Amino acid sequence: MDYLTKANPNLEVHPIYDKTYQGKPFPSDGLKSGGSTRNDKYPKTETWSVWEEFNLENVRKLFDERLSATLQRDFDLQDFSQIHPYFYRISDEDSFQSFVIKYNQSVVLEALDKTAHELLRQEVVMVRGGQAKVLFYPKWNPDWGGRSHSRGTTNILPGETKSSRVFNSRTLMDNIQEEGGVEEPETDYLWPVRQLLAYCVDGHMRYGYIITNEELMVVRVGTRKPRDVNASQKELRKIIARNPFVEWQFIPWKHDNKNDVLTVNLALWVLHLLAANNGLLDWEYASLKEERLLNEPSLQPQLHYDETSRTPALQPESQQSVQPTTSFEESQSHADSQQNSRTYSSPEYDSGDIPLISQQPASQRSSESNTSQKSHQGRKRSAQHNPIGSRKNLRRK
Repeated sequence: MDYLTKANPNLEVHPIYDKTYQGKPFPSDGLKSGGSTRNDKYPKTETWSVWEEFNLENVRKLFDERLSATLQRDFDLQDFSQIHPYFYRISDEDSFQSFVIKYNQSVVLEALDKTAHELLRQEVVMVRGGQAKVLFYPKWNPDWGGRSHSRGTTNILPGETKSSRVFNSRTLMDNIQEEGGVEEPETDYLWPVRQLLAYCVDGHMRYGYIITNEELMVVRVGTRKPRDVNASQKELRKIIARNPFVEWQFIPWKHDNKNDVLTVNLALWVLHLLAANNGLLDWEYASLKEERLLNEPSLQPQLHYDETSRTPALQPESQQSVQPTTSFEESQSHADSQQNSRTYSSPEYDSGDIPLISQQPASQRSSESNTSQKSHQGRKRSAQHNPIGSRKNLRRK
């Protein structure tokens, strides 16, 4: 546990521009930022609540306290604290992100590598957003992602990097009302959360995070609408997009070298395990301390795609089969081939058309394949009968 609770290195802000900043006074923290990404299709976040149970005490109780037992074990872990001093010098969001890649991602990957297979019987990794796909709308490109063997190249844990000038807990808490609402749902400081919310909804994943040079915000996404037993997974995503309920908790960047505190690295490690274990969206969620390990494929909820209705749903247990545990790399080619066979539509949250994966019926794919193959064979025969004419045509072009 000491490995994940070690204090983050102190970052030094080193501005690389003049004393004026886009015609405005110099930023108080000296950290330049490109601002928030905005898209009118991002869902509005109108209902909030502090995720109070995301704390060290409940983390230790996860998975029948097996997580706590894992944290107490001694592992041979690589030390990543000795890095070049220039990584500590940040001047903007991009330079901070390079530090997170160099240090935090390395620490979390090392911890996952030693523990995830033992707990979940599969590999789980923290990756850059470009190394994973948002399931139902791969055009989204979060800064961060999580991957697991059972989900292939799907992003199971979207994350964003922001400057503390753009997003911080102080501004957020000052504007959230006691009943959980916000005064101005379309105000600037909510754009980062709306962006993350879009990734979670379109990825069908309940967990996400925003990391800044001051703190880590962990998020769980759901809805307060009553459960509709007849609703499909597609309809659930529509409801969450229109009526999202966001639970959040902030973990400060700076802390002492104590093992009795929830740290950024420890929280990221836990989030990846939670997302890989049972991270799909749902109507309601059990308490963290009641979270149980679903470390057999037959126990894990699976999304499958009905070619008749083209609506994803949870695969019945009777149709699930236990797959042998293989390496993370061996699962990628199969997962990629499934992703490439799907077509995608643009998200329209206002109309409720949350983007879903659609697949052509097998008969249609077979027909199109045969037509294409015959056309190719016809062109090939034509070129063989008239090779000189083919070259003449090429010269004329």
